[in-house]
Amino acid sequence: EREKIEELLCDIGKSDSSYYLPAYLDGIESYVFGHQWVYRVLQILLAASLVFIPFYPVDWSLMPFVGMCAVNLGLYFRINMKHDLELSLIGTAVSLLGNAKQMAARKEIRDLFPELQDALSGLKGVIRGEKILRIKREGARTGDALGTCLDYLLGITLMQITTYNKVMKRLMNNVENYLTVYRCIGELDAAISTASFRKSLPWCCIPEYTDEKRLEMTEVYHPLIKEPVANDFAVEKSCLITGSNASGKSTFIKAAAVNAVLAQAINTCAAKRFVMPSAEVITSMAVRDDLMAGESYFIREIRYLKRILDSITEERVTICAIDEILRGTNTGERIRASRAILEYLRDKNCIALVATHDKELTELLGSDYLNYHFSEEIGEDDIAFSYKIMEGPATSQNAVKLLEFAGFPKEIIEAAQE
Repeated sequence: EREKIEELLCDIGKSDSSYYLPAYLDGIESYVFGHQWVYRVLQILLAASLVFIPFYPVDWSLMPFVGMCAVNLGLYFRINMKHDLELSLIGTAVSLLGNAKQMAARKEIRDLFPELQDALSGLKGVIRGEKILRIKREGARTGDALGTCLDYLLGITLMQITTYNKVMKRLMNNVENYLTVYRCIGELDAAISTASFRKSLPWCCIPEYTDEKRLEMTEVYHPLIKEPVANDFAVEKSCLITGSNASGKSTFIKAAAVNAVLAQAINTCAAKRFVMPSAEVITSMAVRDDLMAGESYFIREIRYLKRILDSITEERVTICAIDEILRGTNTGERIRASRAILEYLRDKNCIALVATHDKELTELLGSDYLNYHFSEEIGEDDIAFSYKIMEGPATSQNAVKLLEFAGFPKEIIEAAQE
């Protein structure tokens, strides 16, 4: 059953213009084409031009018909160029209704959304124009030659234009019914996507919410990692996470932030248990320079951090994940500026999860921040990471060893160890 519903949802398709549909319906009166009588007259003249064909030589009898075809096609293409978005949107709109009608024929869907059938009943006049209005959309989406030919035929007869106006006028009187269908299908799509996502995970849970400023996670992991290493973690204030290169710091704070978003978006967490307050989630991670904007790495980084500071309010907790704070500048200024920023965050209504290589920060901030770390075991020819978070600051380093394992010249390794 779910696969059949997924096929119908897939048939609706997805395009960037679909995101404008609610705004389009909100001002639907302004999108009806004017001068409807002109299109009707041109249709009548096209039909009348066929009358000459049986009574006159072919060369002469076809001239009125060919002329009307040219006029109608010219008008059709002009309207298409000017109103392409509107025609595309109405095609998507009626496609949604056609597929919603098929879904509503299923008892399970009617039981889940009892209001869907009534809303569709009020939109019968709109659904009747579905096939004509879908032709342009389907031809453009698939590149199908038959669809393109039908598009030209509808252009010659102006059927798409007149049908568009009919549908629009009927839709104007049934916007609320349409939005009901739109909401029901959207909820159904989201529910199926969430269920599929949950099934794809090794394990998951429904989040628990608290009024306290705290995070508690049991066997949490990043949902995009195959064979992930899960971690337990509980904090009531901000924390520093230290550790050597590739030990798992960044992945862990990403996992925490991603799950905080998933919890509030789809009521699902990649964990055995996940407790959090209702919170804003904001990050400064994977920062890159912007050559087009003329902004260096450091400029981009401080913009990210300023965005975090501006987002914090006393009304709602903010969970902020910061990876390698201020690594785009020299060591001395980085330590001083990082300390100042983190002390500022300490006194705000936020939980900051900060990954850093700067062990000095763990000493400077003292008990203001909780300390956690990731570690590794260095062997003769490789490094084994546990990817398990532990209490306290990191004590190990592995940068020089990683250079050695990567095959750097011996003199570089010896010089680095001095």
